[in-house]
Amino acid sequence: MLSIIYITFRENCMFEWFIEPLRKSITDNVFTMPIQIIVVDGYLYECPDKKKRREYFASKVGDIELVHVSPKPTKWQGEFRITNDNYFAASNTRNTGACYAKYSYIAFADDLGIISQRWLPAVINAMEKNEIHCGAYTKVKDIVYNSSTCSYSG
Repeated sequence: MLSIIYITFRENCMFEWFIEPLRKSITDNVFTMPIQIIVVDGYLYECPDKKKRREYFASKVGDIELVHVSPKPTKWQGEFRITNDNYFAASNTRNTGACYAKYSYIAFADDLGIISQRWLPAVINAMEKNEIHCGAYTKVKDIVYNSSTCSYSG
């Protein structure tokens, strides 16, 4: 059983770039154990229409369990911040997701990211071995995402 924590602080976080390849990978790998997606969304602090924002994420996950929350308050972000602006605090956002994780295994994904077809099998492999794995990523400019194949170029 797996909790995946997806973090964002962006209005347009391109969640479909993450969730569509994940859903395809679940099908391709016949992954049947429960998955929980926890979206920790720093934009919820400032979002003018929170209901619409929540509906956007809910419409993308299908039958996967979804928890959608704001990061826990800190002095750098949220309604109790002491700074003039909200700042992105990645560790706080990840820790918030971990607080909501109901399964023993946790994987993290950041916004504007597209997981590869090998991502979920690698997570499953780490789970089977009861190991901690850290992955790498590549920053790409001018990315073009093809939703019909869940692939990208750039």
